[in-house]
Amino acid sequence: MSSSSRIAQIETASAIALWALSFPLIKLALQDTTPVTLIVIRFSLGGLSLFLVASQRNLWKGFKWADLPSLIWLGLVGVTLHQFLQVTGQATSPAGIAAFLASTAPAFIVLFGGIFLKERLGIIQLAGVALATGGAVIVSTGGLTGWLNGTQLFEPGSLLILASAIIWAIYSILNRYVGSGRPPLVTASGMMLVGVLFSLPVWIHQKGWQELAGLPWMTWLNLLVIGFFCTGLAHLLYTQALQRAPASSLAAIQNIEPLIAVFAAAVLLGETIHPALITGGVLILAGVYLAEKPYPLSITT
Repeated sequence: MSSSSRIAQIETASAIALWALSFPLIKLALQDTTPVTLIVIRFSLGGLSLFLVASQRNLWKGFKWADLPSLIWLGLVGVTLHQFLQVTGQATSPAGIAAFLASTAPAFIVLFGGIFLKERLGIIQLAGVALATGGAVIVSTGGLTGWLNGTQLFEPGSLLILASAIIWAIYSILNRYVGSGRPPLVTASGMMLVGVLFSLPVWIHQKGWQELAGLPWMTWLNLLVIGFFCTGLAHLLYTQALQRAPASSLAAIQNIEPLIAVFAAAVLLGETIHPALITGGVLILAGVYLAEKPYPLSITT
């Protein structure tokens, strides 16, 4: 393995660990803030930090006003809509469950790629999508015990997070159309800041600024970590990793995200790692692995 590939793997693992840590940290922050306030602060800090890095590297020089509609669509779907669903869901769903449900997104990306982009979709990949979906049901409901106790197929919070995973898959498909042709840092910072602009009307309507004065200093520290580190730095590290090595060689590392999130949630929040979470989580990870795995016996949908 070359030194460049090794550095790329370290950068990817660091980015994934920061994204995983964001799940319990967001759960903690939501004890003192509303979802829209958290979104505005998080992506203002993350987007601004990436904007400054991109500016320092002179990456904005090729930006054209004709690129603005693309960033608007990416910001609306990838930040505003996706985050409103995910963060609102995290307000009531345990952080560990949220992380596993969010990790189903790659399976939906494969499925939508076959449906809308006419990409070759294999039987094994379809089985992976089904397996990941089944794992999501187990994680959300608590498995057999939850079913016997009359748990809903999906609790409202879990359903919102699963919907956010589907929206992220749609964003990923959209990004293939309108996100190429410009530096990734420009796209990431632009979409974050645009996403904040779309969130501001809701924040202003709810008088979100009134929350800020009364926030404990620990919550402010938490929000700074979520914004600068779990958002800005994580995107920067992953972007740099993709410049050193192909995405296919780094994909497997992403499966550690829900595992780290579950462990961090147990430590920081005292969440229980129950059998249904383990079983459903394994099925999700296995399903995502199969869905992303190239397979020769493929069909075109």
